Parts: sequence; structure tokens; C-alpha cells
Amino acid sequence: MAAITYTPVLGSIFQKLAEDIDDGETDTYWLTVPPWAKYATVYLVMETLGGTSIQLSLKTVPPGEVDDDHAIQLREAAAFAALTSADVTSVVDIGPGVTGIADDATGGAAADSYASLNVILPPILGVAIISVGANNIYDLSVVFKK
Repeated sequence: MAAITYTPVLGSIFQKLAEDIDDGETDTYWLTVPPWAKYATVYLVMETLGGTSIQLSLKTVPPGEVDDDHAIQLREAAAFAALTSADVTSVVDIGPGVTGIADDATGGAAADSYASLNVILPPILGVAIISVGANNIYDLSVVFKK
């Protein structure tokens, strides 16, 4: 159980640049989705690979939760493929109809990749970065769209 700290999104973009993450750490950003947003695009860039990998996971919780006991994977998708090379970008589109019917939640490990989740954007979006190995540095951006 970990306490949830909500991050309100001002405008349409959330960014964390040059974040350093150590072995076994998980950085989770609980974003309050703007009420007008219907879609989101998540960009995860592995800037420096000092360890083995980093992995993206998207979650949600009921609004007002104070801890992550009730967190669930968004669309019950498993975490995306771990990024195992420097200068690799993983992009995930989220929203109703972005893939037609099926999800494309595979992603890639050692090359730029694109995935998508066909799901209604929840009011609280948890973006988790999971690290294996020390001194991995990443950039994270989430862009919300109408």
C-alpha cells in the first residue's frame, strides 16, 4: 500500500524530464485527467540505460482513493514491454476507438514502438515507471486531447 498524491494537469500536458530511477523503484504519477479530455497519449523515452530496463504500466483508481490498494491496470492490460535500450521511445494512445475494437498493448523493447488501448479515459490515470537496474534516466510526457 502506498499513499496516492494526485497531480492536477494544468492545460493539456504533464511532463517529467530527466527523471533518475533506481533498481527496484516504481515512480507512479497519479494524474487528475482534465474533465474535457477524451484521449491521452503517453510518451516514455529511455534517455540513459544504466541498468537493465524500465517498463510502463497504466493504472486507474476510484476517484478520491487515498492509497493504491484499489489500483487496477487500465483495461486490465499487463504492463507494456520493458525498454532495454537507450534512446528508445514508447508511445501509447488511450481513448475510445483508437484501435477499432482490439487493443495493441504489446510495444517493443529495443526499438521505438507504438501501442494503443481502446478504453474510455478514466478520471484518474496512474502512469507507473518500473525500473530494473540502477541509474536509468527517462523522460515522461502525457498529452490530453479532446
